[in-house]
Amino acid sequence: MKNYYFFILFSCVLINYTINGQNSYADLQSCTVPQVDYTSSVPVNNQTYWDANFLVVQNPVTTDTANPDVLSIKGNNNANHYITFILPNPISPTAGDTFSLRFYAPNAGSLNTGTGRVIVKFWSSANNTNLRQFVLNKTGGIWETVSGNIDNIQNATLPFDRLSILPHNTSQETGTFDPLYIDDFVISKYR
Repeated sequence: MKNYYFFILFSCVLINYTINGQNSYADLQSCTVPQVDYTSSVPVNNQTYWDANFLVVQNPVTTDTANPDVLSIKGNNNANHYITFILPNPISPTAGDTFSLRFYAPNAGSLNTGTGRVIVKFWSSANNTNLRQFVLNKTGGIWETVSGNIDNIQNATLPFDRLSILPHNTSQETGTFDPLYIDDFVISKYR
């Protein structure tokens, strides 16, 4: 009888695990940092640049004691600078998976104002027009949590294996840009 109950318990755990799963890609509290794809970042193949501008830093909100360290992404005097990460587990564009991400911008911004807006883009390294992107305005001075469905709303047919984050997207500014801080980037998979 004990074996029977153990089997039922094991089956329930296994079923729940295979139906729902979470992959944490950026969580400094669990020492999880995404791998940079230098070839797909801009500036391209510039490891020195991104090693200096993608850093673990102290949380700019010192009262957030649960998250003392966060990741900083900084482009340098170019609105088109962005970092790309390798997703070790490709994501189906039609499976209904979701993501959540916290970000902090020192100053507010939207297109062509402040330091621009943030773009989070899931895409396929086999075809960079195969994408799903989220465009976010910056409130400025607070941690913001964003989430969304990674699904086939745009033109995606191939699995996503890359994630690009544009910390400032604006067509008119050329000055020095604020860093963007990120933490708690999670993809929830539903099979």
